Amino acid sequence: MRKILSLLAVLVLCYVSASAQSRFITGQVRDSQGEPVPFTSITLKTTGKGVTSDVNGNFRILAATGDVLVFTAVGTQSTEVTVGTSDVLSVTLVKTGNLQEVVVTALGVRRQAKELGYSTARVRNSEINQAKTVNLQNGLTGKVSGLSITTVNSGVFEETKINLRGLRSLTGNNQPMLVVDNIPISLGFISMINPNDVEDVNVLKGASAAALYGPDGVNGVILVTTKRGSSGKPTLTVSQSVQLARVSFLPKLQKRFGSGSGEDALGRPVYDPIENQQFGPEYDGKVVEIGQVLEDGDIQKTTYDYKKREKEKFWNNGLTLQSDVTFAAKDFLISAQLADLKGLMPKDVNKRNSLRINTSKEYGKLKATLNLNYIQSNYDVVNNAAYAGRFASSYNGSIYFTVLNTPGQVPLTKYKDWRNDKYAQYSNYYNEYFVNPYWAIDAHRSKGRTDNILGALELNYDFFDWLHATYRIGTSFQYGTFKNENAPIETTQFAQDHRGQQYDAAPGSVADGSDFSSRVTHEFFLNGRKEIHNDFAVNYIVGTRYRENRTKTINVAGNNLFVPYVFNLSNRAGEAVGNEGNIKNRLISVFGQASLSYKGWANIEFSAANDWDSRLNINNNSYFYPGVSASVVLTDAIQALSESRILSYAKLRGSWSKSANVNLGTYELEPVYNQIGGFPYGGLGGFSAGNLVTNPNIKPEKVNSREIGLELGFMKNRYNLDVTYFFQKNTDQILEVQQSAATGYPSYKTNTANFENYGVEIDLNLTPLVKIGKGRFNLGINVTYNDNKITSLFPGINELAIGGTNQFTQIAASSPDAYNYAIVGKPAFVFKISDYARDPQGRVIVDKVTGDPRLEDSLVVRGRSLPLWTLGFNPSFSWKGLTISATFDFKGGHYAYHGIGSDMDFTGISERSAQFGRQRFVFPNSVYEEAGKYVENTNIQVSNGGRSFWATGATNTAVGTNYFSSAAYVKFRELAISYVLPFKWIGESKVIKKFVVGATGRNLITWVPKSNQWTDPEFNYTAAGNTFGLNNVFSTPPARIFGGYVTLTF
Repeated sequence: MRKILSLLAVLVLCYVSASAQSRFITGQVRDSQGEPVPFTSITLKTTGKGVTSDVNGNFRILAATGDVLVFTAVGTQSTEVTVGTSDVLSVTLVKTGNLQEVVVTALGVRRQAKELGYSTARVRNSEINQAKTVNLQNGLTGKVSGLSITTVNSGVFEETKINLRGLRSLTGNNQPMLVVDNIPISLGFISMINPNDVEDVNVLKGASAAALYGPDGVNGVILVTTKRGSSGKPTLTVSQSVQLARVSFLPKLQKRFGSGSGEDALGRPVYDPIENQQFGPEYDGKVVEIGQVLEDGDIQKTTYDYKKREKEKFWNNGLTLQSDVTFAAKDFLISAQLADLKGLMPKDVNKRNSLRINTSKEYGKLKATLNLNYIQSNYDVVNNAAYAGRFASSYNGSIYFTVLNTPGQVPLTKYKDWRNDKYAQYSNYYNEYFVNPYWAIDAHRSKGRTDNILGALELNYDFFDWLHATYRIGTSFQYGTFKNENAPIETTQFAQDHRGQQYDAAPGSVADGSDFSSRVTHEFFLNGRKEIHNDFAVNYIVGTRYRENRTKTINVAGNNLFVPYVFNLSNRAGEAVGNEGNIKNRLISVFGQASLSYKGWANIEFSAANDWDSRLNINNNSYFYPGVSASVVLTDAIQALSESRILSYAKLRGSWSKSANVNLGTYELEPVYNQIGGFPYGGLGGFSAGNLVTNPNIKPEKVNSREIGLELGFMKNRYNLDVTYFFQKNTDQILEVQQSAATGYPSYKTNTANFENYGVEIDLNLTPLVKIGKGRFNLGINVTYNDNKITSLFPGINELAIGGTNQFTQIAASSPDAYNYAIVGKPAFVFKISDYARDPQGRVIVDKVTGDPRLEDSLVVRGRSLPLWTLGFNPSFSWKGLTISATFDFKGGHYAYHGIGSDMDFTGISERSAQFGRQRFVFPNSVYEEAGKYVENTNIQVSNGGRSFWATGATNTAVGTNYFSSAAYVKFRELAISYVLPFKWIGESKVIKKFVVGATGRNLITWVPKSNQWTDPEFNYTAAGNTFGLNNVFSTPPARIFGGYVTLTF
């Protein structure tokens, strides 16, 4: 028995001894909002020995069970934690003042914000997803100064244009670089990223901040960091949201006059039952016929009055369903989303499925991180472009215009069942010039699928506390297929014999295509931070990058399909038409950055990089760009300021950098030969040289950037102000200019133009602005002023067209000319637009006899296409579990041309065309010429107040200034209301950890000036290129979105 007791005593002593042995304890330090607390001091209370957490709040310390760890950090209360049996600690510090804020910078390196000499901005997940947006970019709108996100249409793809600090290139790319989990990818992927996967977005606004990214970062960088596994217990989050979209507003329509285009002998309008133009008699409520007498002798009839809301009811109530599931555990996260979008356009759908896996693992000093994201999109949308060119001898069309073009007395929505309803059938449709829009939607479809894989593998090795090595390989693969199906035109013999040309039968057609693109990036760099004698700290980075892009496209089309509705190329008659494209380019970079910090308040940083780009001449493809930035924290440097009870933080910063961008297509230095019409002819090929030659010694466009900024914090950093002035000198702009055709190449591309871009950014954050009991009212305001000026183009050339109405279809028989132009001495860009002839006072010159206005012989220069002022206003209120947040944004100082206006005047549906009751009138603000002087016109009326005036190019529809308006707007962009249900409502549960319900709204109200009678001024005919403020009828109306969601955390 004594031996047994002795043995037990030995075992107990061994256990106590083992328990007292030290081991490594790891963990993370966060604040009460869940944000990492960097550079926290963690010390053993008994010995005072300790470590410092990294920029992510992570730490690793040697301690034993029972030891007390003391956690201290600037701006927090000191906290003591006793080590237990677990090897992992999660510590929360209570905030008392300003924390050492950390931001993500180039290459994903986290830095103390106070050390940076340039402007950055951070948007958290809660701000991005407050309105449950489907696309990430929409969640950023109005929240970052200098960041302009323009939604160019309201389709199921919600295409946008994104710019940071305006333009750096007149004709090349101006969109910022997108980096996801430290891997650069195409900006096009931003609309595919699941916003719920995003932890935060950091915006590097200037070239100085993005210098290490080379030419891709010249327009600024959007850094997206996705969520990681939780440090505590595993969690499962499930969310379901529903959003409805409705037409927000239509153009201003006239509701007095119906079908007709002619007049009787007395000049009175005559009703025409087959006419789409609406210059007929005034509505009187009587029964009238619609359309032609049908083959069976029947004819449709209706009351001659305006059918209210028919045009609004044509459009769908859009519906977006989002289902999200996320599981997070230690070092592991998996999420999935199903997003199903039904658009305003009937039958338009876009379904997006995504799956993300993020995982990481530490093996001593080595850490491996793997991120994989698979995204599949399936769409089925109307092919407006195919419909537009379907009827060559009739008017070109779009679905939107066909709807607007329907006379007010016609019951449009009754024609939905065009297969079975007698009056809706193609052969029996009332209109002699346009087809049933419901048929056009079904007959012209574009269907496709894209599969995207984004992958990133990162390996980190810590040689020492001051030396870390990082290797990354990132890939983005996209494979897409599409099929365009154009149904046959099937009509009765009676319709072919008695109706217009669009009632002739025609076979269907089909086009198939596929595209593949890939981007592979390898990146290796060394970096670290070294403290020197407690006063100095050195940060450094040195590394290299290799990037390769590949693209392959194949398109094949076949016309004259034998079997109707069998959309297969083997069903075609005649030869198929096809084309193929293959592109490959490479970029190699080396880069370095070094910074010196003195006591944290004086900081200077130098950067340098060199690139070799395969798109340039092999003997001239290397270019170097340096940069320098500095910052001084005045409240740390000057004791009197540090003791202020009002001023909590003051920092002055500045930077200068040179950067470059190769705005050239791959192989653009090589001559191009294209197969000409009529070939191949049998076995004979025929090719012709292209019209463009590029300077073989062409260089990258250069951007010389400077910025200076002031950051101020007041009242313990409750109120924060950040002001930045930036200036960019953009030189060696690449332009295509005309030269003698005798050279064999009428166009020549070379470096030639220069322009300046400059502005001011202001960010004001009041957190909180007001405290009401337990409630907090916060307010964030951001303001951007951005202007530019073209200083030179090409010797002997002072203006250059960028794009305009020659690049899209207009419906009116005589439509205006409107273009974005680059003109020396003017901002980029101004409008050149057709106008009336005017006297020196700007009054319209009319004919002394007819009273009709005269056209100016040449285009005139009018206002700018890009906004001077942009403002975001973000108030929020929180009380217990209730949160209400909103976003308002404003843009102003710019203009827009509304191509839809000319088309509406031509058809007589616009409110503008009926403003004088279709009677003759004195042209407003007009003069006539008499005896060499201009005399104010007070009594000479135009020759006709009906169709002959409003639908005629010489007097109205060819005049672009008639449809030119301020593009200013104020939008109630977002509203979000969420509530965390108390457990007393739902009962205590060990399963459900959090239950949130919410309501959302987007684009709830849009305020525009009276001069804009047509559409959302953000809309543009294309999301590509550098044109702005040019819209047309190939879109859908603006949408208002509202919905709700439920989120459960287990």
